[in-house]
Amino acid sequence: MAAVRTLLVIEPGRAGDAAVEEACLQAWRTGSAVTLVATAPLVATVRCGPAGDEYNGAVIDAVTRDLVRACERLETAGVEVDCSVLIDGCDPPLEEFAATGDFELILLPSRRPRWWQARHPSARRLTGKTQAEVRLVAGH
Repeated sequence: MAAVRTLLVIEPGRAGDAAVEEACLQAWRTGSAVTLVATAPLVATVRCGPAGDEYNGAVIDAVTRDLVRACERLETAGVEVDCSVLIDGCDPPLEEFAATGDFELILLPSRRPRWWQARHPSARRLTGKTQAEVRLVAGH
């Protein structure tokens, strides 16, 4: 079986962990390299609490920690992995990143429990912008 270029979108939670495990299995089956991406949403202003820059910095730090943890899990499993954080307003949107990466498979963590229909807000946009198979992975 030929190697499949895989894009894994990482998010915290059980579905994000399940997506990392699915990427490991996919890499083991096909010998594919994985590009791991985390998105960091930013806010322009914060009404209460810390200033917007402090809040955004904390969000970027948290997203980066999740990304590093997922990268380490994949590397420990022997998977060739490339990791990136996409920051809203600074980097291209996820759909653009996926379209320019020439991926055959995109793994997204589902945002719904397994017993409901799996969904992710980027799934439909990714399907329209890229030829890749978009697969939603539910948490265990």
